[in-house]
Amino acid sequence: PGSVAGELVRFRLAPPAEFVIEVPPNFGPGMRVTFTREDGVDVSVPVPEGLRPGDIFEVTPPVLMVRVPEGVQGGDAVVFASPGFGPAKNGWIRARVPEGLAIGRYFAA
Repeated sequence: PGSVAGELVRFRLAPPAEFVIEVPPNFGPGMRVTFTREDGVDVSVPVPEGLRPGDIFEVTPPVLMVRVPEGVQGGDAVVFASPGFGPAKNGWIRARVPEGLAIGRYFAA
């Protein structure tokens, strides 16, 4: 909506932020902020460059955005190479395509 033919459009292909964090007092760029998720797991993230105490930033879970290939439908499993992060560093990852997702659409794995 609001775009014109031939105009450059940018679209963020990522899952929504999982957390919104306020930079604590005496923290600055590169320093790690640690918090506990609802399930009891501790998460540590660096404060982004340019932020100061009181500023807000979003934390997005580490995922891969996977395009649904031809011949695959919701519920099917796809296997793909990991680009060097996540639980299968430099290995293979298997993910199930969400129900109702069409060929060519993306999902977070």
